[in-house]
Amino acid sequence: MTATAIKVNRLALIARLKEVKATREEEFAKIVKDYETYKTDSEKWTEGAIKHITKIWNSYGQEFRVDIDLKYMKSKPEEPTNPNSYVQHGRQGSTTLRVKSKEELSEITATINLLELSNEETVGQTLLKNVAKFLG
Repeated sequence: MTATAIKVNRLALIARLKEVKATREEEFAKIVKDYETYKTDSEKWTEGAIKHITKIWNSYGQEFRVDIDLKYMKSKPEEPTNPNSYVQHGRQGSTTLRVKSKEELSEITATINLLELSNEETVGQTLLKNVAKFLG
Protein backbone atom coordinates (compact mmCIF):
# COMPACT_ATOMS: atom_id res chain seq x y z
CA MET A 1 0.00 0.00 0.00
CA THR A 2 1.47 3.33 -0.99
CA ALA A 3 1.01 6.59 0.81
CA THR A 4 -0.78 9.24 -1.17
CA ALA A 5 -0.66 12.95 -0.55
CA ILE A 6 -3.75 14.59 0.85
CA LYS A 7 -4.70 17.73 -1.00
CA VAL A 8 -6.71 20.26 0.96
CA ASN A 9 -8.06 23.42 -0.57
CA ARG A 10 -6.28 26.43 0.91
CA LEU A 11 -9.40 28.65 0.99
CA ALA A 12 -11.46 25.96 2.69
CA LEU A 13 -8.73 25.53 5.29
CA ILE A 14 -8.62 29.28 5.93
CA ALA A 15 -12.39 29.35 6.43
CA ARG A 16 -12.25 26.39 8.81
CA LEU A 17 -9.37 27.89 10.83
CA LYS A 18 -11.28 31.17 11.16
CA GLU A 19 -14.28 29.23 12.53
CA VAL A 20 -12.04 27.39 14.99
CA LYS A 21 -10.40 30.65 16.07
CA ALA A 22 -13.78 32.32 16.71
CA THR A 23 -14.99 29.29 18.67
CA ARG A 24 -11.82 29.17 20.79
CA GLU A 25 -12.03 32.90 21.52
CA GLU A 26 -15.61 32.44 22.76
CA GLU A 27 -14.64 29.41 24.86
CA PHE A 28 -11.69 31.17 26.47
CA ALA A 29 -13.75 34.31 27.15
CA LYS A 30 -16.44 32.18 28.84
CA ILE A 31 -13.87 30.39 30.99
CA VAL A 32 -12.33 33.69 32.10
CA LYS A 33 -15.81 35.08 32.88
CA ASP A 34 -16.75 31.94 34.84
CA TYR A 35 -13.59 32.21 36.95
CA GLU A 36 -14.14 35.92 37.59
CA THR A 37 -17.71 35.19 38.71
CA TYR A 38 -16.45 32.35 40.92
CA LYS A 39 -13.84 34.63 42.49
CA THR A 40 -16.44 37.32 43.26
CA ASP A 41 -18.92 34.78 44.66
CA SER A 42 -16.20 33.14 46.77
CA GLU A 43 -15.17 36.47 48.27
CA LYS A 44 -18.79 37.24 49.18
CA TRP A 45 -19.18 33.76 50.65
CA THR A 46 -15.99 34.15 52.71
CA GLU A 47 -17.16 37.49 54.09
CA GLY A 48 -20.47 35.93 55.12
CA ALA A 49 -18.79 32.89 56.70
CA ILE A 50 -17.76 34.93 59.74
CA LYS A 51 -21.42 35.06 60.82
CA HIS A 52 -21.67 31.25 60.63
CA ILE A 53 -18.67 30.20 62.75
CA THR A 54 -19.72 27.51 65.23
CA LYS A 55 -16.40 26.74 66.91
CA ILE A 56 -12.80 27.95 66.95
CA TRP A 57 -10.00 25.52 67.72
CA ASN A 58 -6.45 26.39 68.74
CA SER A 59 -4.08 24.40 66.56
CA TYR A 60 -0.93 24.76 68.66
CA GLY A 61 0.59 28.10 67.86
CA GLN A 62 -0.62 30.91 65.69
CA GLU A 63 -3.02 28.86 63.53
CA PHE A 64 -6.66 28.35 64.39
CA ARG A 65 -9.14 25.88 62.98
CA VAL A 66 -12.63 27.22 62.40
CA ASP A 67 -15.80 25.15 62.12
CA ILE A 68 -18.56 26.72 60.02
CA ASP A 69 -22.25 25.86 60.09
CA LEU A 70 -22.87 22.89 57.76
CA LYS A 71 -25.83 24.56 56.02
CA TYR A 72 -23.64 27.53 55.13
CA MET A 73 -20.81 25.25 53.97
CA LYS A 74 -23.16 23.69 51.44
CA SER A 75 -23.81 27.13 49.92
CA LYS A 76 -20.12 27.59 49.06
CA PRO A 77 -19.71 28.34 45.33
CA GLU A 78 -18.18 25.55 43.29
CA GLU A 79 -15.09 26.23 41.24
CA PRO A 80 -15.83 26.02 37.52
CA THR A 81 -14.46 22.95 35.82
CA ASN A 82 -13.22 22.86 32.29
CA PRO A 83 -11.13 20.26 30.49
CA ASN A 84 -8.84 23.02 29.22
CA SER A 85 -8.28 24.71 32.58
CA TYR A 86 -5.10 23.44 34.07
CA VAL A 87 -1.74 24.48 35.34
CA GLN A 88 1.04 22.48 33.75
CA HIS A 89 4.38 22.59 35.54
CA GLY A 90 7.51 22.12 33.48
CA ARG A 91 11.08 23.25 33.11
CA GLN A 92 10.08 26.72 31.97
CA GLY A 93 7.74 27.18 34.93
CA SER A 94 3.99 26.80 34.95
CA THR A 95 1.65 27.32 32.03
CA THR A 96 -1.84 28.53 32.82
CA LEU A 97 -4.95 28.51 30.67
CA ARG A 98 -4.56 32.20 29.83
CA VAL A 99 -1.01 31.67 28.54
CA LYS A 100 -2.02 28.51 26.66
CA SER A 101 -4.99 30.24 25.03
CA LYS A 102 -2.91 33.22 23.90
CA GLU A 103 -0.28 30.92 22.39
CA GLU A 104 -2.89 28.81 20.64
CA LEU A 105 -4.77 31.79 19.23
CA SER A 106 -1.57 33.45 18.02
CA GLU A 107 -0.53 30.19 16.31
CA ILE A 108 -3.90 29.94 14.56
CA THR A 109 -3.72 33.61 13.50
CA ALA A 110 -0.19 33.19 12.15
CA THR A 111 -1.26 30.14 10.15
CA ILE A 112 -4.25 32.00 8.70
CA ASN A 113 -2.01 34.93 7.74
CA LEU A 114 0.47 32.62 5.99
CA LEU A 115 -2.28 30.83 4.11
CA GLU A 116 -3.79 34.13 2.98
CA LEU A 117 -0.42 35.21 1.55
CA SER A 118 -0.06 32.03 -0.48
CA ASN A 119 -1.04 31.74 -4.16
CA GLU A 120 -1.22 27.95 -4.08
CA GLU A 121 -4.55 26.23 -4.50
CA THR A 122 -3.77 23.40 -2.06
CA VAL A 123 -1.88 23.11 1.20
CA GLY A 124 1.22 20.99 1.86
CA GLN A 125 1.24 18.02 4.23
CA THR A 126 3.66 19.61 6.67
CA LEU A 127 1.33 22.54 7.27
CA LEU A 128 -1.64 20.19 7.54
CA LYS A 129 0.15 18.19 10.23
CA ASN A 130 0.77 21.40 12.17
CA VAL A 131 -2.82 22.65 12.03
CA ALA A 132 -4.60 19.29 12.35
CA LYS A 133 -4.56 19.62 16.17
CA PHE A 134 -6.85 22.66 15.89
CA LEU A 135 -9.32 21.07 13.50
CA GLY A 136 -10.23 18.08 15.67
